[in-house]
Amino acid sequence: MPRTGSLMDIDIAALGEIVDTLLWCHIKSERMDELPAVLERLRGNIDDERWRRRIIYVQAMHALWPDWNESAGRQELRKLGTLGTDDDVEILQLYLDLFEDSLGFAEKDALIDRILNESESLTDQLHYKGSKAVLYLTISDFKKADAELVEAVALARARLDEKNFTRYQRYRFAQTLGLLGWLRKDNPLLHEAVALYEGLLADEDYWSPRGRAGLLAWLGETYRLLKEWGKAEAAYARAFDAEPAGIHRVFLSECLLRQSKIGEAAETLASVKIEELHPAEQVDYAFGFATLAIETNERAKLEQAKQVLKSVKVPDPYFRERRDAFLLNVQEALASGGSPALAQRTTGLLDTVRSASPYLILKPTFMGIGIDIGKIFEDLAKRRQRRAEKRDAAKKKPD
Repeated sequence: MPRTGSLMDIDIAALGEIVDTLLWCHIKSERMDELPAVLERLRGNIDDERWRRRIIYVQAMHALWPDWNESAGRQELRKLGTLGTDDDVEILQLYLDLFEDSLGFAEKDALIDRILNESESLTDQLHYKGSKAVLYLTISDFKKADAELVEAVALARARLDEKNFTRYQRYRFAQTLGLLGWLRKDNPLLHEAVALYEGLLADEDYWSPRGRAGLLAWLGETYRLLKEWGKAEAAYARAFDAEPAGIHRVFLSECLLRQSKIGEAAETLASVKIEELHPAEQVDYAFGFATLAIETNERAKLEQAKQVLKSVKVPDPYFRERRDAFLLNVQEALASGGSPALAQRTTGLLDTVRSASPYLILKPTFMGIGIDIGKIFEDLAKRRQRRAEKRDAAKKKPD
C-alpha cells in the first residue's frame, strides 16, 4: 500500500494537491486560458523530476477540458516518457484512461495492479477491481473475475457504515454488485444494485444530464439482467430523454422486442446510425440487429445483419465467440428459413451475453460519469483529507 516516504515526497504531494485545486478554480471561474502560463511559472518552483511530472499531469488535464479531448490529452501526457516507477495514482489513472486502447492485456493488468497498490481510496478500489474483473472476463477467466468482484464487494460492505460514503462510491458499488450478480446469476445482488441506482437518481440536483443518463442506462441494464423488460424499457427511455445517445435506443429496441412489440423495436433500431456509435456499442447494435432480423425473418434484414456482424471490430475473445454464434444463426436463417425455435435460440444467446458497451470501455476518471463540475470536489476532498492526515502523522514521527 502507499508508502510514507521522505518529507520531500510529502511536500511534493501537498503542493500537487494545491495545483489540482488551482485547476478546478480556473475551471469554475472560466479562466482556463490563463492556466498554461501559471503552470509554466510553477514548473521551476521545485527542482525535482516528480514535481515536473505532476505539472505535466495538470497540463494534460487542461488539454482535455472542456470536451475530454483525448488526442490533446495524450499529446501532453506523452511528455512523461515511460511511466517507470511512478507511484502518482492520478498519473497512472489518466495514463490508463488515455492509452488503454494501445495497451496489451499484461500491460493493463500490471497498470491496474499498480493503481490498486498505491491507492487506499474506496472509489479507486471499487473501480479498479471492477476494471480488473472486466479485463479477465474478456478472456473468459470467470473465476479470476469473480474473485476480484467478491473482494471489492467485501471491502465496500466493511465501510458502508461510514457517514461520508459518497454518491460516487455508491455508484461504483452498484456497478460492482450488478456485475457480480450477473456472473453468479444472483438476483438479490441485482436487486440491491437497483436500489442503489434508484436512490442515487432521487438526488436530482447532484447529477448533470449526462450523469443522470449514465445512471439510468445502468439501471436499465440491471433490469435487463433481471428480465424485467417493462422497467428496463422505461429506464432506457428516460436515459435517452436525458441524453439522446444512440446506444440507449439500441437497448430500448431489445426491451420492446422482448415484449413482442416487434414493429416498435424495428422502428427504434432503424433510428440508430451505427457509424455514430463507439466500437463497443457497435457490438451491442450488431447483436440486437441480428436478433431482430431472425425474429422478423425478413431476408433483407438477415443479409444486412450478416454484413453488420462481419464488419464490427470485436478484439476480445469473449465477445468474438458470441459474435460468431450470432453469425451462424443468421446464416442458418438465410439457408433454411427462420423458425420460432431459431428465434428462441437467438434470444437465449442474447441472454448469455453481458452488454459490451458498459464493460469494454475502461474509464478510470470520474469525469466520465458526467458529474456536475461543482460536485467533483466531494470525492477529491475525501482523498485529500486522508492524505493530509497521513502527512501530519508522518511529520510527527521522530527521525
